[in-house]
Amino acid sequence: MRRSGDGVCEREAELNFSLCDFTGRCKPSTLLRIGADLAGEDYRLRGLPHDRLWAEGFMFLVSRARFHLRRNIRAEERVRLGTYERCVSGPFCMRDYTIDDASGERIVSGRSAWILCNPQTRRIVRPKSFPHPLETHTDLPLDCGDPERLRLPEGMAPAGERPVVYSDLDGNGHVNNAVYADMACDVLPAALFEGELRDFSINFVQEARLGDRIALFSAEAQGTSFVAGYVEDALCFECALTFQ
Repeated sequence: MRRSGDGVCEREAELNFSLCDFTGRCKPSTLLRIGADLAGEDYRLRGLPHDRLWAEGFMFLVSRARFHLRRNIRAEERVRLGTYERCVSGPFCMRDYTIDDASGERIVSGRSAWILCNPQTRRIVRPKSFPHPLETHTDLPLDCGDPERLRLPEGMAPAGERPVVYSDLDGNGHVNNAVYADMACDVLPAALFEGELRDFSINFVQEARLGDRIALFSAEAQGTSFVAGYVEDALCFECALTFQ
């Protein structure tokens, strides 16, 4: 990972076969894993690894994410990954992502909204209280809109229930953000994934922990597949996937 003078972090990578689906292409959850890893690497390069932030009473949690795919990434394809902090917008620290192919052509653009929390109380911390610089790169355009709250269609049908188990959890003590994407994809028809994923949005509303049970609901509306998960009738996450 290298960090340029303008604060853009980049590295080359190969998409591991294990991170792909049965079509040999990148899973939606993999895009979230890539984004989270890039954000962590950026902060480590700035001398702010997860353990230091935790000790100082801070943790970053992704609240919303959106990806636009010109095409999907194939298994074992070499790509260039990039990330940078775009701006602070209210309680959100906005972060963008880029994935280019070996020739430098843009494959995937992504935008995400992160919140700062106290790891002990889980209360939101306003960005102005963060004692370290938050960068801005508002002049780097992407062909991906901002992640926004989704408007779920009416009449979403029950799609099953998913218990939270050990392997779902990460170092923050809750379900890892990428796991929610896998939960959503698991209740959608497999035939959808034979098409090309073009847009993927996901919002995280309430964290789920070990022992919780997530009730899943799904619906199709205007060519987009929606999935939402609830814990004890409270919205936990919501996502939308559009295929071509």
